[in-house]
Amino acid sequence: MCVLLYFADWNGLEGDDLNSVVGMLQLEAGLNGRLELYRYDWQPLSYLLGAFLFRVFGDTAAIFALAPLAAATAITVLFLAVSRYINASIPIFLVILVTVPEVAFSGLYYNSSIIAYLLATVALAAIVLGQGTPALVLSSVFLALAILFRLDFVLILPALLSVVLFRRGRLSSCVIYLGIVVGIIALAFMSEVIRWDPFWDTYLKSVAEIKEKQDAGGWDRYTKTMIASVAISPLGLLFYLFGTGFLLTVSPTKLRVAACCIGLCLLPSLYVVKDLLSVKYLLPLMVFLPFLAAKVFQSLRTHLSPRNWKAAYGGLLALTMGLLLASAEPVKRAPYINVTVLTPRQIVTHDGPRSWGAYISQLLLISKTGENDRNVAAGKALTERMIDGKDETLVFVGTPSAFSAGSIGWRHAQMNLANKGFNGTALAENLVRIQVNGSTLWLTDRIQRQQIAEILDSPGGVVVTGEELLSAIPQ
Repeated sequence: MCVLLYFADWNGLEGDDLNSVVGMLQLEAGLNGRLELYRYDWQPLSYLLGAFLFRVFGDTAAIFALAPLAAATAITVLFLAVSRYINASIPIFLVILVTVPEVAFSGLYYNSSIIAYLLATVALAAIVLGQGTPALVLSSVFLALAILFRLDFVLILPALLSVVLFRRGRLSSCVIYLGIVVGIIALAFMSEVIRWDPFWDTYLKSVAEIKEKQDAGGWDRYTKTMIASVAISPLGLLFYLFGTGFLLTVSPTKLRVAACCIGLCLLPSLYVVKDLLSVKYLLPLMVFLPFLAAKVFQSLRTHLSPRNWKAAYGGLLALTMGLLLASAEPVKRAPYINVTVLTPRQIVTHDGPRSWGAYISQLLLISKTGENDRNVAAGKALTERMIDGKDETLVFVGTPSAFSAGSIGWRHAQMNLANKGFNGTALAENLVRIQVNGSTLWLTDRIQRQQIAEILDSPGGVVVTGEELLSAIPQ
């Protein structure tokens, strides 16, 4: 946990995280249509929790801390569950964890997926390890919460139902489980935690956004394949491919049938692969992989001779330690693998760079991503100008998106000022007033507003744009 907290991003340097976090500062105005909320209806509990934390602590650091805390807690839950499931030692768990490095990397920046991952992991662990109706209810409640934190976790509902069926052996247990999950989500719609029309509109906008991104220059099929290739580590690729084959070979028929059914039910979680822009979209699938890895380890330990088990265990542990320090990268010429230590090849994703190994140095690299971002520097300069200024009125004109120069005012400066106790007031659609001591900062997406025109007619009113502020920042 300390490692993730130390290396985590606390300033919203990734993009989507900044769009989400700033919306939490004025959630009520966003729900009333005066401000844009980035995909609120796909992750409503994320917004509600973030807004609550900001009201309590008055600092967005409380929101950014959610990701590393969720990742660290998820890793702890996995360790406890795997230890109980197969009596695994810490070295065995380390091998399992390194097969899915994205669990740790998703804890380095704010995103709702890692929070949902934690809840879904608890849901699966409760079914695998728990007994009786309380475990069934607990699992279904946690899965419903995971879905409300991040909608795409609904894709693993069929797989969890299949686990319930094979663990409990009764169809009635599946009916109870499904009824609780559907009931909680239906309650969210009825109470307007999720709103149907915006929910559907968010879906259509997201489809269009993904299509626009996937058609953008540099995001061709090869790039998306490279992103998919770093979803699990090179060790994970070998382990899940050959280990699963070994597991199916030595397991009894009932377990083979169960494994195949659960695998088929997990296919919906792979629908994102064809247009994959970020590894985190595969986190729903990664809920199941550590438990599969634990079962493979159990099978190896049971069916291999003591000598072969020690050799396999030692080899896997050596490969794990190697991947923490070095990267095993595919190349087109023999021997088709290139090993690098200090400078692993970077695979660009929409959520930062990833690699095929050297995970310790990759951790350092990701933690420094965006430190020299000019938008961040310009936002800081605008913040200082407002705090140090006297009776100045600035009108910042720009698009309220983290992916444009408009982020200087709408995202970075607004968040910085809110952290210092100067939260804005949304007066109309995309029109925010922030009063800072004797000065005022207006945020607007266009200048043709009567309120802004009146301000410009008064003494001291100055219009600034993101491009102008960027011009003052060294390249």
